[in-house]
Amino acid sequence: MRATPLRDLTEKAWDAQLFAREKGLASMLGWLSYHTLRSKGSQPGYPDRTLARDRIVFAELKAEGGRLSDRQRAWLDRLAAAGGEVYLWRPGDLDDVGRVLSKRWMFVPSGHGRPVLLDGFEMWTPPCLWTAPSDDRPGGRWEDVGPAP
Repeated sequence: MRATPLRDLTEKAWDAQLFAREKGLASMLGWLSYHTLRSKGSQPGYPDRTLARDRIVFAELKAEGGRLSDRQRAWLDRLAAAGGEVYLWRPGDLDDVGRVLSKRWMFVPSGHGRPVLLDGFEMWTPPCLWTAPSDDRPGGRWEDVGPAP
């Protein structure tokens, strides 16, 4: 049986790679994961996963070509603006996802500046980290919106 290339993974398959109970990456790294199975009656747009270990992470998962709804974007913006560690993860982000989940980073939201993960003397802003909107830029993935002008 051939493995599916990352770029061809569906959102459901991508979720399973990361969060399957015993064999998912997050599970193997000691993360607890919450996912609403039946969203009837829940707020639309809430991120796919809420993770907890030494910090709390909110993750929206999309296939490579998947697009966010307006409600999903609103939730990601609001959570990031409130100081949350928020990500939009696609299969192509696998290396960064592994790095985010494998270390005991300290998340430092930087208001309207550059949010970072700190580990001792190492400082890193993952490209897939969601940043809050500000007066001079929209919210979005760090790799897409970058630092404020």
